[in-house]
Amino acid sequence: MHNIDCHFHIFEPHTEEAYQSVAKKLGFEQGIVVQASTQGKNPTRLFQSIEKLGPNYRCVGEIDLRLQDKDLAQLAEKQMLGSRVNYRSGESFEWESIEKYARRIAPLGWHLDFYISALMTLAWAPKMGDLPVPVVLDHFGMLGPKDSPSLLLKLIDKGNCWVKLSAPYRVSQMPFPHVDIEPLAKLLINHAPERMLWGTDWPHMRVDGPMPNTANQFELFFKWAGPEAKRILKDNPTAFYGI
Repeated sequence: MHNIDCHFHIFEPHTEEAYQSVAKKLGFEQGIVVQASTQGKNPTRLFQSIEKLGPNYRCVGEIDLRLQDKDLAQLAEKQMLGSRVNYRSGESFEWESIEKYARRIAPLGWHLDFYISALMTLAWAPKMGDLPVPVVLDHFGMLGPKDSPSLLLKLIDKGNCWVKLSAPYRVSQMPFPHVDIEPLAKLLINHAPERMLWGTDWPHMRVDGPMPNTANQFELFFKWAGPEAKRILKDNPTAFYGI
């Protein structure tokens, strides 16, 4: 089975070759390179990465509200599949500006990838399902064990949202190694396995506490997913990303 890594980063000194070494051990031969907040909004490094990694890879860039429609179209031609709304980039986002941007990228077939706080996820969840583009939530939407998942489940039920069951160590309100995320992971998988995705989050930058082991994170995912693992690792991302 050729697994698809839906979330990893490439930036110095963490090279394409270093990633491929990890990916090979885990059985990943396709994937999505996600632009990290430390890389700003310039997508040049993203395109270099997917060129080096090969034709089975695509990328998601940081949202840049300043770009014109023609600029966005050029990025789409280079295998960019969407924009990431990243609260750790230091930029403040208003919902109205995101909604307007979503209307602009809809003709490109793009999605919006949200890396936002749990508070923002819960505040925007009732509106996200009405966007004209698909929505992807990074890292469980950052919901911790103290956050009610009801609004997230309602959003998923609207049919326009996918959730990455990635980087449990990033979710707030939990001490390392974050074993308390298991109930939420299993709840999401049982509720809508067809809407779940997974990624390594390699190379695990900006982590508070011990550095996560990628292979151990993969084993943890299999514990959650059980018989749904293939669907989440291969079938869902193949259908969603088209790779």
